[in-house]
Amino acid sequence: MAESLNTSVIILGGSIVGLCNALFLAQRGVPCILIERHAGSSPHPRAMGWTHRTMELFRTVDGLEAELNAIPSRAGGKPRRVATKTLNDKWDDESHWTNSKPALGIAQDKLEPILRAKAIVLGADLRLGYNMTDWSLNDDDDSVSLTATNSTTGGQVYNSGTVLTGDDDNGKMALAKTPAESRGQPGFRAPHIWLKRGDEDVSSLDLFCGGWVVLSKDPSWKERLGEVEHVECVIVGHGVEEADQGAFEVAFGVDNTGAVLIRPNGYVGARWKDSTALGDVKQVHKLIRHTSS
Repeated sequence: MAESLNTSVIILGGSIVGLCNALFLAQRGVPCILIERHAGSSPHPRAMGWTHRTMELFRTVDGLEAELNAIPSRAGGKPRRVATKTLNDKWDDESHWTNSKPALGIAQDKLEPILRAKAIVLGADLRLGYNMTDWSLNDDDDSVSLTATNSTTGGQVYNSGTVLTGDDDNGKMALAKTPAESRGQPGFRAPHIWLKRGDEDVSSLDLFCGGWVVLSKDPSWKERLGEVEHVECVIVGHGVEEADQGAFEVAFGVDNTGAVLIRPNGYVGARWKDSTALGDVKQVHKLIRHTSS
């Protein structure tokens, strides 16, 4: 008889994307079970290097960036970009993978065991060597049930109460028609701008992924949000400074009195284009409940 287990999130697939989902959910204390049909990583990895954005996300996990940087890069060095007509032609216009901090040159089969170990330490339940054989959506509570089997232990039934939806009431994400419209728009990843913290150059992205954050240049937001729990208010110009004046307004699509609410995953949850847009502090509570559900 199959054993039945309940969890908040079920993740199918334990390669890079699935492992990162398990890692970041566990980091937030969200119960999750990952199911992967293979017993380990593929001996023929497809990915050999990782971009700056990937490292920004890994940096949010305590100790992970230092552990990855301690691993020697592959024999050819860090990933690079080249221009060539065919793979047999001479490489022309060789350049770095990114224009800012260097990317990480670690093969996928070397990275995945590190991510698995971190995810397990943080509380993720990883089930390697399991095949999903059946699944169903429970209409009464919108939860999901699935059955996975292992050649050694037999059947397992997993039940999850989490169903992912979009950002509006219809479950659909509002899409921008032009790139400019997406700046700071709810549902999009928070944009990068360079900031100064003392003598240190930091990205605006380094301010996020640690919890809910309200970012503004107007100090009055800090006073208005004083009653809101579990939300950090960061004021540009107080502790952190713009590297380029006006970059905050341009990147986030607000004026110098506006603000944005950033979710723990680094995406914009709400935007107020000026200081008059927030009618009541209860609106922030409602937005956090809505975007967390």
